Amino acid sequence: MAKDNLSQIRKRDGSIVPFDAAKIENAIYKALMATKTGDRKLAADLTAQVVKLVSERIAPAIPTAEPSPYITAESEYAGGCPTGTCPL
Repeated sequence: MAKDNLSQIRKRDGSIVPFDAAKIENAIYKALMATKTGDRKLAADLTAQVVKLVSERIAPAIPTAEPSPYITAESEYAGGCPTGTCPL
């Protein structure tokens, strides 16, 4: 998974840690499995969209761990899920 220009992320506690797209992919995958709405490939595709959107809209600023509802909804749409139907 390409990181684009993301190298760090600000956690909820304020600490700054290296960015790891695999954590996003695993969270999306768990949500997809819990709702029986997708597979590992869809999780990877949605993660790539999230990373791309964050890279374009937030970076070079350090993004936070809290997802933007706009980025989440746009990622769902780009990933083939009508807004509100993917478990993100």
